[in-house]
Parts: sequence; C-alpha cells; structure tokens
Amino acid sequence: MMALPALELRTPSPPPTLLDAVRAFNREHADDALGIPLEKVAGQQYLDGMVARTWPTIAKLADTIRSIIASGPGAVVVRNLGFEDYEPDTRASLLLALTSAIGMPTDHAKDRRVLWPIIERAPRPGRVRTFSERTGEAPFHTDSAFSPEPELYNGLYVVRRAGCGGGLSRLISAQAVIDRVAASEDGARCIKLLRTLRFPFHIPEAFFRGGSRVITAPILADKPMIRFRPDSIQTGFEAMPELATADHRWAFRKIWEAIESHPDVLEYMLEDGEFIVFDNHRLLHARGDYTDPLRHLVRIRMAERVRATSPVEHRVAALVQ
Repeated sequence: MMALPALELRTPSPPPTLLDAVRAFNREHADDALGIPLEKVAGQQYLDGMVARTWPTIAKLADTIRSIIASGPGAVVVRNLGFEDYEPDTRASLLLALTSAIGMPTDHAKDRRVLWPIIERAPRPGRVRTFSERTGEAPFHTDSAFSPEPELYNGLYVVRRAGCGGGLSRLISAQAVIDRVAASEDGARCIKLLRTLRFPFHIPEAFFRGGSRVITAPILADKPMIRFRPDSIQTGFEAMPELATADHRWAFRKIWEAIESHPDVLEYMLEDGEFIVFDNHRLLHARGDYTDPLRHLVRIRMAERVRATSPVEHRVAALVQ
C-alpha cells in the first residue's frame, strides 16, 4: 500500500468581510431549490468576485494543490481547513470558494447541484441508485466517464465519516494499470482495442440531461488517459449490443481484472473536515464497504480552466460562448 500525500495547513481563516457577504447572499437569495444560492451561476460569479477582493491567499492554496497533484501521484489530502467550524451553508460556501480557485466547478445535471452530497438516499421505483446515493463499496471508476468531457479534478470533503469504520478511499494510477495490461499475454492487442474501439457508457438517471442515454468513447485516450465505470459500460452493452462484440467484452474484462487485482493502490481513511483532491483523468478511485447511513461526504467536480484568467472572468467568458 502506497502513502497518499497530505497537505497540513494552518487554518486558512476566511476574512470576516467574506463571511458576512456569503451569509447575506445565501439569506437574501434563499428559495426552495436544493443546495445554497451560491451554487447557481450568478451566485458563483458573486462568490468569485468577493474571494478575489477579500481572500487572495486562497489562490495560493489552490496553486499548491494543483502543483502537488501534477507533480506527485495525482492526489493530495488537505487537512486543517477549519471549514467544519462554520454552520452548514457557510461551510458549503467556503468549500465552493476553494474548489472554484482550483478549477471550474460543474453541476450535476437535473438538480443543478455543484456541491453533490454523497449520502444514503431512499430507493425509488424504477431508478437504480448510483455509488453516491447508497451505502456499501464502490468499484474502481473515474467520475463523469459517461460525459463527453470528464472533469480534470475531483474533490471529496468529509462532513461526517462512517461511524462503522468503513468507507476507505482507494486510488490507483491509470498508467500502472496500462503497464500491467501491456505486460500480460495479448496485452498489446488489448491496449490497441481499448484505444481504438468505442465503448458504450450508459448515463445514470441522476446525471441525465436529456438526449441519448448512451455516449460512446474509447476507454484509453490521451485526454483523459482513462475513462472507466464498469456498471455504466455493462448497461451500455445491453443498450447498444452492436458495441458489445467479443473484442469489446474481452478488452473490457481484461482491463477490469487488471484494475481490481493491481497491487499498487493508494489508500486513505478520510477524517471529518478533510478534503481530498485528485486527477480524474489519470487516477481511478474506489470506496471500501461501509454500513453507516449517516456517512456524509460532499463531491465537487472541477473542470480545468483553459486560460490564465481570474475565476469570475473565466466564468463570464464560458457563459457567452
């Protein structure tokens, strides 16, 4: 088991001016929508501007996080943020401010949530719960594998760890998996198929935006290095049998076996108030089994900012494109 890099902070106390501003915005724009008002596009623009004026040190922290991810194994745990000391809406606002400094937070389809709560949800007829809506383990996968452009960064903030002691976070390098497949019997053929064949990825109900329920893409590419979610691919095979040939299924099974049996895994038990950020293009992540329905994490996916602008400038530019 490999060690996961950790960034120990002195609590980056947000300025009172910012705290007053986010509390006032959330209060004045409160409605019946899920989440906090600052998650909406106008709210994120407002937050970006306030952070730029009042809390410039958060940009330095974001730079450090990106640098560790880029130069190390692709992930970092951030400790001592101190966000847990604030009431839930303010804590969420500060988490949104940090992730917006790291990249461009993206929403989660139908409910437009940017801060997606990973909590136990009651089953609903006709709907299969995703990994983030139920207890139990989750196999190795990449986030947004069923998206045309998966986000570069993925972040998980721990509101409450599992009281049962489960829910271990696990990460594995895509390059290590590729090397393992390549070194196996018929490995070169498998790698070629994973790069040239288009595999069907079925979009879960929670993230469906309309249109086709299946996208097609190679499992291996230059960017992202890997996209992989076994349940999405298996359901995709059922929906598009023409993309479920013997070659498709053989290559899929071979890389899945290489992922699940690989010995070089980064493991970490996240504690309350900790925040892990990792490269979603070159790492797969998984979750160990747990039974505590009160476990509560918050996930934020962040796209890479494509040019050197401030968050508010980039967000406005994205809106007018």
